Amino acid sequence: REYKERGTGPMKILQHRQTGLCRLLMRREQIWKLCANHQITRDTTLAAHQDKGTGFVWSAIDFAEGVPKEELFCIRFQTRDQAEQFSRQFN
Repeated sequence: REYKERGTGPMKILQHRQTGLCRLLMRREQIWKLCANHQITRDTTLAAHQDKGTGFVWSAIDFAEGVPKEELFCIRFQTRDQAEQFSRQFN
């Protein structure tokens, strides 16, 4: 399966106040275009990427382009600490 490059930029994991559901939201740097927008469910599995321990992959139904589509995501962090913090938040 092929990865689709989304770019770099700020990413947030948001939790709905009433339902408790979590969503991952990412916008591209400088242009702020939405590039990832999907719910994190119990079925969403985060797996280590084959690198230095600073990357992860997962699959989700993404709504960033307005139409629901299953996508494979990959994320890399500059440090192992950042990667571990993301993993804790995601799970």
